[in-house]
Amino acid sequence: MPTKFYNLKYDRVFKSVICGKDTRAINKILTDILEEEVEVIKYVPTYIKVKKKYSKYKTVDILAKVKDKIINVEINTRYDEIIKERNLVYYTSIYSETIKRGEKLPRDKVVQINLNYNKGGEKLKEKYYICEEESKKKYNENFKIITVNLEKYKEEWYRRNIEGDKRHIYLVMLSANKKELKMLSKQDEIVKEVSEEVFILNEDGSYTRTISIEEENRIIQKQRENLAYERGEQKGINKTAIEMIKDGLDINKIIKYTNLSKKEINGLIKKAM
Repeated sequence: MPTKFYNLKYDRVFKSVICGKDTRAINKILTDILEEEVEVIKYVPTYIKVKKKYSKYKTVDILAKVKDKIINVEINTRYDEIIKERNLVYYTSIYSETIKRGEKLPRDKVVQINLNYNKGGEKLKEKYYICEEESKKKYNENFKIITVNLEKYKEEWYRRNIEGDKRHIYLVMLSANKKELKMLSKQDEIVKEVSEEVFILNEDGSYTRTISIEEENRIIQKQRENLAYERGEQKGINKTAIEMIKDGLDINKIIKYTNLSKKEINGLIKKAM
């Protein structure tokens, strides 16, 4: 059975390889995403307290320079529904933490980047601001969210089939498998160095075992979340059915509207009595 290959979409690999002392790769990635020349100054501690411990592992916080301005960048190396809530929590928390320390409100721009490895949508990137509903006037210029469709970048790369064209090669690299990384490394020196580090890490048994445990824990956590959601949804359906029973609705109509079985409804009738 072939050994699983852990590429750059794995949070631990991304941080170990991309977010090191050598900032050339992260500079190139951010420059491509932001469409401006970016120079990473330093990685900064995350002050935001996240309710779910595992969510903390998905972020990389960066202080970067764009032209003559300093920007705060947070990169989410996984993208799912909970990230949408965290996007706003992150921004507001920067302000609240600053106020607690008695400093002036931050005027530096805050950019939140979500790396999406799942196929979805036709756009390479989606940019979001907090806007007024009708006029689309920006509520605040300082906060921007960018969702990067890495699979779409890869599709575009191979669809064009342009050997030697380096456009977006650093974004394509992030979701590349073992075979693809070898191919890409022939076209760019930075990609080659990154690929070599990824291959070295994959040969380290103790390192890959740690990733396997993290991935397994993430899957278990996701299953727990789904189960909790389903239980909460079921609780809401049951509550609705009980209200219908109390209102004297016909049992067949309750079945139709709630999709509950006759047996389940009979059980709820006993609770409603």
